Amino acid sequence: MSGAARREARVVQKAVAYVIHCGRLLVFTHDDVSIEVTGVQVPAGTVEAGESPVEAAVREVLEETGLRTRVVRELGTEIYDVRPAKEERHQRHFFQLAPVGDSVPERWQAGEEHPSEGPAQRWTCWWAPLEHGHVLCAGFGALLGRVVADAERAAGPQDSASEIPAPADSSTAGTEAFLRPLTLEDTPEVLAAFRSSPDMERQGRVTTLEEAQRYVTNLVSADTPHDPWVIVDGERLVGLVCVSVDADNRSGWFWYWMNAAARGRGLMSRAAATIADRALSHSGLERLELGHRLNNPASGAVAKAAGFVREGTERGKFLIEGQRIDVATYGRLRSDRGPSFDPLAVRLPKGPQP
Repeated sequence: MSGAARREARVVQKAVAYVIHCGRLLVFTHDDVSIEVTGVQVPAGTVEAGESPVEAAVREVLEETGLRTRVVRELGTEIYDVRPAKEERHQRHFFQLAPVGDSVPERWQAGEEHPSEGPAQRWTCWWAPLEHGHVLCAGFGALLGRVVADAERAAGPQDSASEIPAPADSSTAGTEAFLRPLTLEDTPEVLAAFRSSPDMERQGRVTTLEEAQRYVTNLVSADTPHDPWVIVDGERLVGLVCVSVDADNRSGWFWYWMNAAARGRGLMSRAAATIADRALSHSGLERLELGHRLNNPASGAVAKAAGFVREGTERGKFLIEGQRIDVATYGRLRSDRGPSFDPLAVRLPKGPQP
């Protein structure tokens, strides 16, 4: 070969989502860019640091279309060489998904106000017959045949037997997860959650049972400004959602964490949306706000699923392992239009409630 040897293209992990509803495939086309340039697409994108391909698939559908979904199964992987456009080879992980909830729009607009490259973008989403899947651009239809071959079974929610433990909105324990107030009796399971992953250190120092007891006591004491709720799945505490109330301003700081073993099934998104709705209705608050590190996109996906609106960026907010980390800030007002979601049940202690 004459000339300099061609550079080896770097491999980038990608997730591709085939969302199937009533035997049709979710697709979209850009409103402001010619179809000859962008083609017909399905939700897809880069697997971010700290997330799995299956988590990325659910996040991409939510971010690109606003639709909440559950993963039905993994379809396989393919390598797609995008050169000469970029010196990259994409290892694409294909997943079949299904919408969550009964209200599924037929045709709607979506977009991205602050994409990583270029100006704001808008596109139109709709459902295409599976047999028209050949119109997908850039190799996105590579594994669609595996869905078409099983279209009748894949179209409905009865396909639960083949679901993989991914960001699905159902409990793997066989009973529906629910929310209840945090209690002192939860201390051992709070400690277990903090021991489940090194990243839990960002939530506070809890390494012993004594530290866990102080942590829980601070959240549940009578004079606390905190309103903590735990996610219970299969009789186990798997996560926490809390509103730290600023009564004078009728606002609250919204925060959450999840035991690493329970992540990736959509429970936190449902829990956060449920508690946010409750705080802005039952609790009399008028504004909620939260922040997440930009290197933790999964937390941002939860915020968006709970109806929060991106408001800005705090540059260099934290110093972590010698690097300054930006924080994305979000807010949600009582007057904002709430999200469409599948709420978790809220169980209150027996007896009179305020």
